[in-house]
Amino acid sequence: MSLKNLVCEDSLFCRIPEFFLGGGKCLKISVLLHKIMYLKQLSLVNFKNYTDFEASFSKKVNCFVGNNGVGKTNLLDAIHYLSFCKSFFNPVDSQNIRHNEGFFMLQGWFEKEGETSELHCALKRHQKKIFK
Repeated sequence: MSLKNLVCEDSLFCRIPEFFLGGGKCLKISVLLHKIMYLKQLSLVNFKNYTDFEASFSKKVNCFVGNNGVGKTNLLDAIHYLSFCKSFFNPVDSQNIRHNEGFFMLQGWFEKEGETSELHCALKRHQKKIFK
């Protein structure tokens, strides 16, 4: 069976077919999709290979497409950094600052139940990072 057998009946609830559950009836997920938090917008300044970058995201599926070395993984790492206060790849925060720059800044706008929350993360060389 393939994942395309996972069926959404409407915009609020999804059903998981029985082959995912090992037999029996379908299970209705009790979480309303509109209650899920998602990253609505992202802004990067001097983060890894990005000088200045902004992106808006969908509640549903987002794809990052590009040639090798253009920054797809760095974009994912910026999202990880905003979510967990650290890089997935670099244990030393200053290694995320773009070459020959003195700082990096990340901003993310997360939406949940119609309310938007803004997160900021900034780091200057030889200083502590700031999260708001």
